[in-house]
Amino acid sequence: MRLSDRDGAGPSANKRSRINAPKASKTKVTENPVTDSGLNIIMNMNIERNQVICIFYSPDLMASPAKFTELVRESKAQGYGIVMGFFRHMKLNLLSPEVVECVRRSTRICHQHGLKYTLEMDATWWGYHLAERHPETALCVCRQGAGTAVRGRFEVVMSLPKIAMPYSQTTCTGLAAVFLSGKNGKPVHLDPAKLREMKIEYFLPMYGKKTYEDVQVHNFYRSGGGDSCVTITGQLPREYSGQVTLYAKFRDTSHAYVGHPKYLHLQKELLDLYKDIPLDGVGWDEAVRGADLESYKMGEGFFDLFRRKRGYRLTEKLIYLDAYENSPEAVRTRMDYFDLLSDVNLQAQAEFNAHARKLFGKDIILGIHQTWGGIACDLRAGCFPYFKLGKVLTDAYTDTCWMVPRETVYQNYLADSLRKELGLEKAYLNDWGGIETNELTNYYTRLKFLFKMNWVTMYMGIASEGLPNFPVTDVWPETGRCAALLDRFNAFLGQDLLPSADVAIWHGWEGIACLNNFFVRLYHGAISNIAMACLERNVHFDFVSSDPVDGCTTEKGFVRMGKRRYRTFVVPYACALRTRTFHKLQEMARAGVEVVFFGPPVQWEIDRRRDLSGEFAQMTGMAPLSLAAFSEYYRERKPVPDFATSWEPPAVDFVYPVQATTAEEIRDMNGNLFGIRKGTVTYLPVVDPREHLVDLLARRHGANIRLYSDSSFCRVHEGGGSKERVVVIVSRMNRTLDAVLKIGPDELFVRGGRWAAFRFQEGRITGSFCDHGVEATWRGIRVKNDIPRNN
Repeated sequence: MRLSDRDGAGPSANKRSRINAPKASKTKVTENPVTDSGLNIIMNMNIERNQVICIFYSPDLMASPAKFTELVRESKAQGYGIVMGFFRHMKLNLLSPEVVECVRRSTRICHQHGLKYTLEMDATWWGYHLAERHPETALCVCRQGAGTAVRGRFEVVMSLPKIAMPYSQTTCTGLAAVFLSGKNGKPVHLDPAKLREMKIEYFLPMYGKKTYEDVQVHNFYRSGGGDSCVTITGQLPREYSGQVTLYAKFRDTSHAYVGHPKYLHLQKELLDLYKDIPLDGVGWDEAVRGADLESYKMGEGFFDLFRRKRGYRLTEKLIYLDAYENSPEAVRTRMDYFDLLSDVNLQAQAEFNAHARKLFGKDIILGIHQTWGGIACDLRAGCFPYFKLGKVLTDAYTDTCWMVPRETVYQNYLADSLRKELGLEKAYLNDWGGIETNELTNYYTRLKFLFKMNWVTMYMGIASEGLPNFPVTDVWPETGRCAALLDRFNAFLGQDLLPSADVAIWHGWEGIACLNNFFVRLYHGAISNIAMACLERNVHFDFVSSDPVDGCTTEKGFVRMGKRRYRTFVVPYACALRTRTFHKLQEMARAGVEVVFFGPPVQWEIDRRRDLSGEFAQMTGMAPLSLAAFSEYYRERKPVPDFATSWEPPAVDFVYPVQATTAEEIRDMNGNLFGIRKGTVTYLPVVDPREHLVDLLARRHGANIRLYSDSSFCRVHEGGGSKERVVVIVSRMNRTLDAVLKIGPDELFVRGGRWAAFRFQEGRITGSFCDHGVEATWRGIRVKNDIPRNN
């Protein structure tokens, strides 16, 4: 069964869906004799506890085994099965003997109470130990600064990178590269060793003198402000007047460079400290911190590694990371840099996890998530290729905050997609709220039902990270109840069934790396908005990376990627594509697969740095459109978000006026152009299509299940060769169920409660798993609901 919403179920389609909804039939009072009710099986079986509770240690908690035991008992009572220990914000770290003994004791206590114990070992909280003793292992970054030279004399002022922890030092160690403006419009590289009289001075900009009124409004003791800065002066080896662009090197002792040989050796020594402790797992939480959106991460030896792996000197091309964005040199430099940075991170984590398996067993848990602070941050941190980095983990993991609902929905889709593409059994979402309520906790739990998701719950302990602590908050009982419910619900679904999707959305990092500018912000906002719009219209999708696309096969109207099959393939922000990926997209179109591009146009072939704009124009039936023209048109008409300081805008209404040649124009109800279509290929020259895209998807995906409701979301779980299907329906925020599902020629009416799931086989309901208060009728007969009252 595939799920569609041809008539709409989102807020904008409420009137239309109510008009077209089938009328309720009279319900018979006899109950449906549900055969082999999945509920009875679930309630009598020993359900595996997969939900994770994170306990944050403080010196007080480390000194009190009784308090830790109390927290473990509380966690078990609330339904959790896995404890993850976090040692942060202390001078003690994982290398400290006191911490090793505490972990030993904690593991024993958890095992005595039937819980697993995993240890979070993110190098952010112990790597400084290595960096302070061996400065060459510290994280380094390159940062751009520009100034003007007059007859060879120059002065450049730049602020220090914003990557340091409070207890660290950041120092400027010299220059990586110098660039002058060339006569032909290309940059001229200059070896920094040729500079004379170079000097680096630190200073702190202070506020100017305050008037009496200023003091009254603010505070008499208001301190000086501004970022710490450096002034770099020097003399060029020749008479030159014009712009000078410098790339300064900074060393930060609060982070270790994970590619340094000493770091790779120390991380194994760290694990060896715990080798006689029966840990059930280890994890890296946001393992690649230290990113600065105005800088580029690296470390000692990175430039040499780059030259060996890529065949040229990065120092001579650094300026192409920031400028000349529409040139083949920029495409090559950006792809090579970000790809190598992620490879360095992958190697460190792969070696760490391999050694952990050697010490603790091949079946240990390895996590927790590669996602960090949004795609812009993740790109600069070297962790945006989520699918590549996820290969070293045992489950699929993502992270988000409830305060941005569309982001939470996006991360649910991403975690589910990582599980499917990487062939993993479980998927986890580490989601939390700065402000938590029972309703928020319940809503985001039942939302996980649609994605077969598990929960990493923050924060348990005496002290955490400035957020509500469990178990002292009022929401804790609801949190525990929801954690236990997730395990029971996933057990009802079974291992083989997964959330279904007819649509695939490309999640390749290549286009974003090629841009490396404000478009990254727009991209993240767009796919988050699309995720939310798809959820509201019950048009579900999977993200896919470039690898399964390159290996896909096509059949009439479908593209197959492993066990997954899709009728529509959406390609966002694909300004740079691998040769094979572009050829596969052309092959899909010839096979009748719906291929939908949106955002900046296809421009560059990564492998050979060939201009693809002509072939893309022919494929879409429009006049050739360059990335430069698209970018310039946007800058002229819309505010440009600052890459380093802005957040993803809620929505951006922008359409480039493409000129159709052999394509038909697509216009909205007001007659405004928002896309073109040639055969089965559609191009939307917009940065954030939202409802326009979902309208297209909903119209093209007629299916045998439709949802009529303005209060609910719905999804089908299927697969694994089974003929069974499970239909899951959950209510929206602060709502209860009130829905009609048209399943083939029949109707399923669901009212009351917050969630319900029904197992179908050959047109019969063979099992149900519903919230209290749910009343459901199928073919006019009431569906039995046996969920115990104490749950």
